[in-house]
Amino acid sequence: MKFLSNFSIQQKVYSSFGVIMVVMAIIVVNTLVSLSVTDSQVKSVTSEIQPALIAATQLEKALQEASASIGFVMLTNNKEHKLRYQQLNQAVKKAMLTLTQSPLVKKPEKLNTQVKKLGIEVKDFVSYEQRVIKLSENRLFNLPALNYARETLNPTNSEISQVLNSMIQSEADEESNDQRKRLLIDLAMLKNN
Repeated sequence: MKFLSNFSIQQKVYSSFGVIMVVMAIIVVNTLVSLSVTDSQVKSVTSEIQPALIAATQLEKALQEASASIGFVMLTNNKEHKLRYQQLNQAVKKAMLTLTQSPLVKKPEKLNTQVKKLGIEVKDFVSYEQRVIKLSENRLFNLPALNYARETLNPTNSEISQVLNSMIQSEADEESNDQRKRLLIDLAMLKNN
């Protein structure tokens, strides 16, 4: 403290102002550095992360809506639902393209690989568009069991029915006894069931 007693009051006031100015200068420089770092981080978020996040969110929404619209197309065969489904598939393609072109996705190899895998799955999803529309237009194609019945079971059933009719007709022309009557009744029941 003896050191300070050698200074005049005017020198002490100027010194204290000088110290305060140095401290304030350090605080201002520190604040400017922090603002600069924050500005670069905000630029990184807005130029790299945000576009990828928006594209991913749009892709998710478009995929959900397109998946839901498949049911409407399949059940109603409505032209408006088909058009909406096609528009949603276009939105899925656009969102996927935006996501793959975002700067964030291009940089890290791991993220780029994952987005490429997602792109393959999205491409598969969109590739079903024409098949979904075709299935919605023809109920037989839409219901595989009916299609199987139409192609396989119906011809066999028709053939069996014709054979049973022939058997019943030939038994009706034969001499009747109890055994033949029973056979004729059994054939008629088999034909009707």
